[in-house]
Amino acid sequence: MNPTYYQRTLVHYDTILLMGYRKMTNILAIPINEISGAMVTEDGQKMLLKFVQANGNDLILAIPRDQFLNFVDMAALSQKQSDDILKIDPNIKSAFHVKWWELGFDKTTKTAVLTLTFGAGGKLSFRLSENMPKDILETLQAYVGNTVPQKPDVLN
Repeated sequence: MNPTYYQRTLVHYDTILLMGYRKMTNILAIPINEISGAMVTEDGQKMLLKFVQANGNDLILAIPRDQFLNFVDMAALSQKQSDDILKIDPNIKSAFHVKWWELGFDKTTKTAVLTLTFGAGGKLSFRLSENMPKDILETLQAYVGNTVPQKPDVLN
Protein backbone atom coordinates (compact mmCIF):
# COMPACT_ATOMS: atom_id res chain seq x y z
CA MET A 1 0.00 0.00 0.00
CA ASN A 2 1.45 3.33 -1.06
CA PRO A 3 0.83 5.89 1.73
CA THR A 4 1.33 8.90 -0.53
CA TYR A 5 -1.43 7.64 -2.84
CA TYR A 6 -3.90 7.48 0.05
CA GLN A 7 -2.84 10.89 1.33
CA ARG A 8 -3.99 12.37 -1.96
CA THR A 9 -7.37 10.61 -1.86
CA LEU A 10 -8.29 11.16 1.80
CA VAL A 11 -10.91 13.71 2.76
CA HIS A 12 -11.03 15.36 6.17
CA TYR A 13 -14.40 15.30 7.96
CA ASP A 14 -14.80 17.65 10.91
CA THR A 15 -17.42 15.54 12.66
CA ILE A 16 -18.69 11.99 12.21
CA LEU A 17 -21.43 10.28 14.21
CA LEU A 18 -20.73 6.77 15.45
CA MET A 19 -22.91 4.09 17.02
CA GLY A 20 -25.11 5.57 19.68
CA TYR A 21 -24.78 8.97 18.00
CA ARG A 22 -21.43 9.60 19.71
CA LYS A 23 -19.48 12.26 17.84
CA MET A 24 -15.90 11.91 16.68
CA THR A 25 -13.91 14.75 15.18
CA ASN A 26 -10.93 15.09 12.85
CA ILE A 27 -11.57 11.98 10.75
CA LEU A 28 -9.77 11.22 7.50
CA ALA A 29 -11.75 9.06 5.09
CA ILE A 30 -11.58 7.85 1.51
CA PRO A 31 -14.64 9.20 -0.35
CA ILE A 32 -16.55 6.45 -2.17
CA ASN A 33 -18.92 7.09 -5.07
CA GLU A 34 -20.21 3.57 -5.57
CA ILE A 35 -20.12 -0.01 -4.32
CA SER A 36 -19.51 -1.74 -7.63
CA GLY A 37 -19.30 -5.40 -6.71
CA ALA A 38 -18.70 -8.14 -4.21
CA MET A 39 -17.62 -11.75 -4.18
CA VAL A 40 -16.19 -14.22 -1.69
CA THR A 41 -12.72 -15.71 -1.77
CA GLU A 42 -12.34 -19.33 -2.89
CA ASP A 43 -12.11 -20.51 0.72
CA GLY A 44 -15.26 -18.55 1.65
CA GLN A 45 -13.49 -16.76 4.49
CA LYS A 46 -13.50 -13.20 3.11
CA MET A 47 -15.89 -10.94 1.20
CA LEU A 48 -14.10 -8.87 -1.41
CA LEU A 49 -16.05 -5.63 -1.59
CA LYS A 50 -15.23 -3.38 -4.54
CA PHE A 51 -15.68 0.38 -4.34
CA VAL A 52 -15.20 3.17 -6.88
CA GLN A 53 -13.51 6.11 -5.19
CA ALA A 54 -14.38 9.75 -5.88
CA ASN A 55 -11.19 9.98 -7.95
CA GLY A 56 -12.38 7.07 -10.16
CA ASN A 57 -9.92 4.48 -8.81
CA ASP A 58 -11.09 1.11 -7.53
CA LEU A 59 -10.61 0.08 -3.91
CA ILE A 60 -11.16 -3.51 -2.81
CA LEU A 61 -11.55 -4.43 0.86
CA ALA A 62 -11.31 -7.98 2.21
CA ILE A 63 -13.83 -8.38 5.03
CA PRO A 64 -13.60 -11.52 7.23
CA ARG A 65 -16.60 -13.87 7.28
CA ASP A 66 -17.18 -13.36 11.01
CA GLN A 67 -17.73 -9.63 10.31
CA PHE A 68 -20.37 -9.98 7.53
CA LEU A 69 -23.38 -9.51 9.82
CA ASN A 70 -21.63 -6.72 11.73
CA PHE A 71 -21.09 -4.96 8.37
CA VAL A 72 -24.82 -5.28 7.54
CA ASP A 73 -25.75 -4.05 11.03
CA MET A 74 -23.49 -0.99 10.73
CA ALA A 75 -24.90 -0.20 7.26
CA ALA A 76 -28.47 -0.40 8.63
CA LEU A 77 -27.55 1.79 11.60
CA SER A 78 -25.92 4.33 9.28
CA GLN A 79 -29.08 4.42 7.13
CA LYS A 80 -31.15 5.14 10.26
CA GLN A 81 -28.77 7.86 11.48
CA SER A 82 -28.72 9.46 8.02
CA ASP A 83 -32.52 9.42 7.86
CA ASP A 84 -32.68 11.09 11.29
CA ILE A 85 -30.15 13.81 10.38
CA LEU A 86 -31.83 14.49 7.02
CA LYS A 87 -35.28 14.36 8.65
CA ILE A 88 -36.55 11.77 6.16
CA ASP A 89 -40.24 11.05 6.60
CA PRO A 90 -40.38 7.81 8.66
CA ASN A 91 -43.25 6.60 6.44
CA ILE A 92 -40.86 6.56 3.47
CA LYS A 93 -38.75 3.43 3.66
CA SER A 94 -35.70 2.39 1.70
CA ALA A 95 -36.48 -1.29 1.40
CA PHE A 96 -35.36 -4.41 -0.39
CA HIS A 97 -37.85 -6.26 -2.55
CA VAL A 98 -38.25 -9.63 -0.82
CA LYS A 99 -38.29 -12.49 -3.32
CA TRP A 100 -38.91 -15.33 -0.85
CA TRP A 101 -39.25 -15.98 2.84
CA GLU A 102 -38.77 -18.98 5.10
CA LEU A 103 -39.92 -19.43 8.65
CA GLY A 104 -38.15 -21.99 10.82
CA PHE A 105 -37.72 -22.88 14.45
CA ASP A 106 -34.35 -23.00 16.19
CA LYS A 107 -34.60 -25.86 18.70
CA THR A 108 -31.49 -24.71 20.59
CA THR A 109 -32.77 -21.22 21.37
CA LYS A 110 -36.46 -22.15 21.06
CA THR A 111 -37.12 -19.16 18.84
CA ALA A 112 -38.67 -18.65 15.42
CA VAL A 113 -36.22 -17.64 12.68
CA LEU A 114 -37.44 -15.60 9.71
CA THR A 115 -35.19 -15.74 6.64
CA LEU A 116 -35.73 -13.26 3.80
CA THR A 117 -34.24 -13.63 0.31
CA PHE A 118 -33.78 -10.29 -1.44
CA GLY A 119 -31.78 -8.25 -3.94
CA ALA A 120 -29.31 -10.31 -5.95
CA GLY A 121 -30.21 -13.45 -3.98
CA GLY A 122 -28.76 -12.70 -0.57
CA LYS A 123 -30.46 -14.02 2.53
CA LEU A 124 -30.72 -12.51 6.00
CA SER A 125 -32.11 -14.41 8.96
CA PHE A 126 -33.72 -12.83 11.99
CA ARG A 127 -34.25 -14.58 15.32
CA LEU A 128 -37.67 -13.43 16.53
CA SER A 129 -38.37 -12.76 20.20
CA GLU A 130 -40.89 -14.94 22.02
CA ASN A 131 -44.06 -12.87 21.33
CA MET A 132 -43.08 -11.53 17.94
CA PRO A 133 -44.56 -14.34 15.75
CA LYS A 134 -47.97 -13.85 17.39
CA ASP A 135 -47.73 -10.07 17.01
CA ILE A 136 -46.74 -10.40 13.34
CA LEU A 137 -49.65 -12.78 12.72
CA GLU A 138 -52.13 -10.36 14.31
CA THR A 139 -50.74 -7.44 12.31
CA LEU A 140 -50.88 -9.36 9.02
CA GLN A 141 -54.43 -10.53 9.70
CA ALA A 142 -55.51 -6.94 10.30
CA TYR A 143 -53.66 -5.88 7.12
CA VAL A 144 -55.51 -8.37 4.92
CA GLY A 145 -58.84 -7.59 6.58
CA ASN A 146 -59.22 -10.75 8.63
CA THR A 147 -59.52 -10.68 12.36
CA VAL A 148 -57.85 -13.07 14.72
CA PRO A 149 -60.16 -16.09 15.14
CA GLN A 150 -62.17 -15.78 18.32
CA LYS A 151 -63.69 -18.59 20.31
CA PRO A 152 -67.47 -18.70 19.72
CA ASP A 153 -69.70 -17.49 22.53
CA VAL A 154 -71.08 -20.31 24.62
CA LEU A 155 -74.85 -20.56 24.19
CA ASN A 156 -76.85 -20.98 27.40
